[in-house]
Amino acid sequence: MAEAIEIWKPIANTDGFYEASNFGRIRSWQNNTNTPGRRLIPLIMKLTFDDNYKTIMIKCHGERITKLVHGLVAETFIPNPLKKPQINHIDGNKLNNNVNNLEWAKRSENQKHAHKNGLMHPPKGSQHWSTSLSEEDVIRIRELYKSGDYLQREIAQIYDISRSEINMIVNHRGHI
Repeated sequence: MAEAIEIWKPIANTDGFYEASNFGRIRSWQNNTNTPGRRLIPLIMKLTFDDNYKTIMIKCHGERITKLVHGLVAETFIPNPLKKPQINHIDGNKLNNNVNNLEWAKRSENQKHAHKNGLMHPPKGSQHWSTSLSEEDVIRIRELYKSGDYLQREIAQIYDISRSEINMIVNHRGHI
């Protein structure tokens, strides 16, 4: 089996000082202070992590900015004629930025891929964007209903939410 060859290409808008590789690495061209003159040498850059993605700090138009590594690799290597706004990690591993693991995607395509591969973990309880209840509220609602002293309609009035929401809570659907 032939060994893959690492290919480096300049990253757009960085005046040739930064390059991305098809293996998902980033390098910068730095002055070699040990050599007279202005000889540049390539240095593989150390990556950081932000929200489970690899990131890198680069200078672009004289400004230091943080960029997602998979975005730089995709923009450098993968044509995007349909102008899809997101990049999908085909194997689901956000740390695998090899060009063969990346593809341009619409938001809906990216979400379908994540759902199909078990990568989506929707927030529940007080972490859900639409909730007005805490985990303690949900536990108390279940206790009130289980006691038999309150109807779902009455509990809904107490907590100022819909009866269908109470039904979902007491039947353990969609909440903690």
